[in-house]
Amino acid sequence: AGRRVDGMSKGMQQRLGIAQALVGDPRILLLDEPTSALDPVGRRTVRLLLEELRERGVAVLLNSHLLSEIELVCDRVAILLGGELVAAGSPAELSRPRGVALETDDGLRTVEGATREDAPRLVAEAVAAGRRVYGVRVLASTLEDVYLEAVGGETD
Repeated sequence: AGRRVDGMSKGMQQRLGIAQALVGDPRILLLDEPTSALDPVGRRTVRLLLEELRERGVAVLLNSHLLSEIELVCDRVAILLGGELVAAGSPAELSRPRGVALETDDGLRTVEGATREDAPRLVAEAVAAGRRVYGVRVLASTLEDVYLEAVGGETD
């Protein structure tokens, strides 16, 4: 109390803005870059708050360039380019399989285009060939990959 907002840190200003938006128990909440200027603890706190709001039935629309954060908290994603909708769906719907990575005694091998359903067969084939399998991971595109593809950027 008694402190000027412009004298607060950016992170504290961000927290204050979110608190102001929650006054009055809104049914719809619009947030612009809610985790910008926040440290990892602050970002986690905002994610937990967004999950709580979802459970209470509050519709939250947020804008963010932190796509890894979006993947963690959003049920639906819309990607805009020049004001036009270029992609929409759940993060899972927008991502696509990229392959399966097997870690064996021969090293790490990626089978491009393989899906989750292919993983047990790939492990069985590796074991049948006499290799020890230490790990298997299904690879999928990230929301960043989807964004870059949708707006015409290149992905690795």
